Amino acid sequence: MGLTKKEQIRDESKKAVEINKTATERVEHYLKQVNQDFEKLVSDSLVKCDTLVKFIATCMKNNMNGLIWGDGGFGKSDAIRKIINTINIQNQTYIMSFGNDTTESDLWGKLDMDAFFSEDQRVIRYKVEESFLNYPFVVFEEMLDAPASALTPLKNTLQEKRLELGGQTYPMLTKCIIALTNKDPEEYAKKGEYVRAMMERFPLIYHHRWDSVEESDYIRLYEISTKQRYDKSNFHKLLVKCAIDSHKKGLTISPRLFLAACQIVKPHLNSTLNASQKLDIYQQLSFIQGFKKVFELGQELLTKELDEQTIQELTTKHIEVTKEITTLDNYVDAFSKNKMEFLKFKGRSKGSREKINKLFSELSEIGVTDSVYTTKDKYLNDIRNKLNNIDNKLTNILK
Repeated sequence: MGLTKKEQIRDESKKAVEINKTATERVEHYLKQVNQDFEKLVSDSLVKCDTLVKFIATCMKNNMNGLIWGDGGFGKSDAIRKIINTINIQNQTYIMSFGNDTTESDLWGKLDMDAFFSEDQRVIRYKVEESFLNYPFVVFEEMLDAPASALTPLKNTLQEKRLELGGQTYPMLTKCIIALTNKDPEEYAKKGEYVRAMMERFPLIYHHRWDSVEESDYIRLYEISTKQRYDKSNFHKLLVKCAIDSHKKGLTISPRLFLAACQIVKPHLNSTLNASQKLDIYQQLSFIQGFKKVFELGQELLTKELDEQTIQELTTKHIEVTKEITTLDNYVDAFSKNKMEFLKFKGRSKGSREKINKLFSELSEIGVTDSVYTTKDKYLNDIRNKLNNIDNKLTNILK
C-alpha cells in the first residue's frame, strides 16, 4: 500500500532537512579547510604552477568565482585536484564537465523521474540535492564548450545566488566556482551578449601558460610525475632537446605530451637495443604531437652513436696492428745486431707479417660513414708508413 499524501509530504520534508544539514556541514568544513596555508605545499609538488595555485587560492579564500584558460595539458585540472586532496575537501567539491551537448537538466541534477511519472503530481522536478548548488566548491571543466541553452540559465542562477524552478526556490550554497577552458574568453565573448554576461559572473581570470622553458623544468616534471630520478639516457636527452627546440619556435610541449613521450621510452631504459630497435622507438615518439622532429633528431643521434662505435672499433684495431708492428720492428733491430740469426729472424718476421696483414685487412673492411672516413684513412696511412719505415730499415741492414 502506498503512502498517503500527508505521509509523502512528511517524508519529503524530513528528507529536505537531512539534505540541508549535509549541505550545511559541507560548507562549514570547506570554510574551515580553505583557510589553511596550502599554496607552497601544492606548488612544490607541481611544475611552473606557482601563480596558478595562487590564483585558485585567491578565489577560494575570498569566495569569488574565477576562470582559468589556456592550452590543454599544462596542469590546470591537476593543480585543482592537488589542492582538493591537500586540504581534504573531496566531499565538499563538485566537478562537472561541460560539452556542446550539455543541457539545463545536467545543471540541476537531472530530472526526478519518480515525480514526473507520479499519478497524483505529474510535476517537472530536478534532483537539485545532487547538483552543484549544494556544494561549497565547484569546478566546471570546459565550461565555455556548453551551448547558450545551458549557459543562460546558469548565468541567471549565479546572479541571483538561487535557483527558481517550478514555483520553488533552491538556495545556492556554493562559495566558489573555478571554471576551466581552453578557449580565449575575450575571443569567445564576441559570440554574443549572453557570453559576455556569463563572463561577468567570473570576475577573476587567469591565463595559464609556460612563458619560458628550461631543461630543468622538464627534468623536474619527469621526477615529480614518475617519482623516479631523471635518467640521462639518450632517449630522455632527445626528448628534452626536442621540447626546448620546439618552445624556441613558438610551440611549447605541454607536460601531458612530454610525459606521454616518456611513457613510450620507459620500458626500454634498461634494455640493450640495436640501431633498428632504437630507430623504431624514435618513430613511435614522432607520432606524439610536437615530437615530429624526434625521428629526424633520433636518426642524427643514432648516426653519431654509430660513428662513435665505429671510431672505437677502428682505434682498437689500429692499436692491435701498431702493437704487432712494434714487435716486428724489434725483430728487425735484433737481426741488425746479429745477422747470424737470419733463419730465426725470417721465421719470426713471417709470422708477424701475417698477423699484421690480417689485422690490416680487418681494419680496411670496417664500414664507415663519410664523417668517419678521415679517421679510417689516417689509421691506414699510419700503418703503411710504419711498415715502409721497417722495410727501409731492413733494406739498409741487408746491404
